[in-house]
Amino acid sequence: MPRAPTDSQTARWYNAVGGRSAGVRPDNRGTTRAFFNVHGRSHLGVGNSVAEQKAFLRASFDGAGWEVPRLLAGMEAAEDFWFDDLRQVKIDRWSNGPVVLLGDAAWCVTPLGGVGASLALIGAYVLAGELTKTDSIAAALAAYEYVLRPLVKKSQSVPKLVPRLVHPRSRTGVRILRAVQRLVATPFISKRAARALSLRFSRSRCLIIDSGAVPSGTGTDQKTTQP
Repeated sequence: MPRAPTDSQTARWYNAVGGRSAGVRPDNRGTTRAFFNVHGRSHLGVGNSVAEQKAFLRASFDGAGWEVPRLLAGMEAAEDFWFDDLRQVKIDRWSNGPVVLLGDAAWCVTPLGGVGASLALIGAYVLAGELTKTDSIAAALAAYEYVLRPLVKKSQSVPKLVPRLVHPRSRTGVRILRAVQRLVATPFISKRAARALSLRFSRSRCLIIDSGAVPSGTGTDQKTTQP
């Protein structure tokens, strides 16, 4: 939607009671992207048509305050409207014969995990590597899954309480969330939090290739370990 005087080069997030949130962020086209979140309510009963989905959001955010009326108006005019549930993808197998899944199709973490792009790149790297080491596609796909399963499982371990905490249902909950956000945004806390998260990410996501660790029959001689 068109940029407004209140828009800047940073994203802005607003919480309303009832587990609702809305926000805006700049894009690389000189316009503004808007989003709506409704926690705890599935879209499965809303309907598949864009008209039904937009009607659901209008009703859900009626009287929400802030710049929500502007965002709803932008939604009505948007040609690139997108609507879906945020759900993790967890399946028993990532391949069937010569067909293999990669990225969100295999293990969607959702934005709550924050590592979707990283896992997609790592997955492509590992898959390509395994395919170059054997003439057996089945063995390569088995090794690809063996290497990545532990990393994906850990990345999907988002505490169930987190979505509820960032989408409070009461006015008191919204006030507490805003107070915590202001505290975390202070230089003293933000720098230390960024350093801690960076260290944790580097330790838990780094792929270290050793020899002789993948069980026989997988068609590879490499493994992934986490320091």
